[in-house]
Formats: sequence, C-alpha cells, structure tokens
Amino acid sequence: MSTGGDTELCWYARILNYEIHYSATLELQHFMTTSRLTWAYCRKLQRGIGQSLAYLDMYGYVLQCITQNLPIEPEKVWKENFWSAVRFLLSSPKRLFRFLYKDIEGEIYFCTYEYAYGNAREIWKIRKKYAQFMEVLYKKQIEIQKKVKIKN
Repeated sequence: MSTGGDTELCWYARILNYEIHYSATLELQHFMTTSRLTWAYCRKLQRGIGQSLAYLDMYGYVLQCITQNLPIEPEKVWKENFWSAVRFLLSSPKRLFRFLYKDIEGEIYFCTYEYAYGNAREIWKIRKKYAQFMEVLYKKQIEIQKKVKIKN
C-alpha cells in the first residue's frame, strides 16, 4: 500500500518550474468502503504513508538544494532520515515492545510507530538509489533553468 502520488506530482511539477495553486473552493469527497474502516487497515495505511515519505522527502530535499543553491548530499540525507525514524522507534522501549508483540486496537502510538517503521524500512531498502534519483532530479532542474535563460 502506498500513498502520496498527488504530492509526488506536485513536487515534480515544482522541480520542472511549474507553479502549484491552491483553491479553497475545491471540494473532494473520498469514498471509503467498510473494509477500510478497520484497525488493521489503519495500521497498514500508516506504514504505507511512512514508506511513501522515503521518496517524497527526496523531492523536497532536491528542491531545497536548487532554491538555496546547496550541494546535493544523498548519503547524508538518507542516513539522517533513516536514523531519525530509528531513534523515534527506540525512544520508548516499552512502547516498541508492545508495538512488536501486542496489537492493542485504538492505541494511537501504534499508528506513529507503523509510520516510522515503514519509513525506516523503505529508506533502508532504497538507500543505494538515493544518489541516482536525486542526481536525475537535480540535472532535470538545471536543464530547465538553462532553457528558461535561453528564452529570456
């Protein structure tokens, strides 16, 4: 399960020099089946959000480097993000134990642990691709900036 596709599109559009607009008048109705109204689904969703954040953070970081004219340091970024999630998971050994070995329906911290666990796990999984992905985004932005300067 993943989430954040709309956010990813917005980040990529920003990197490609498009503007993102907000409309307070826009309304959206989200239909959820009863199968999505369960504790198991809630935990699975939170883990998926954490996994998606592993990718979404890369867009935000590259955009920050571009706008602030900073060097891209993928190795540093994935390590910081990974260890931040791990530190959160280890911040309360008692809660971590309960998260791993008991499923207590309605315990809100279970959702935050699912989120952090999903994030740490996905970052570890894709750590070797961080540099490649960020370089592609960065080069695309530089290419676009050159085209914009040529037109002006």
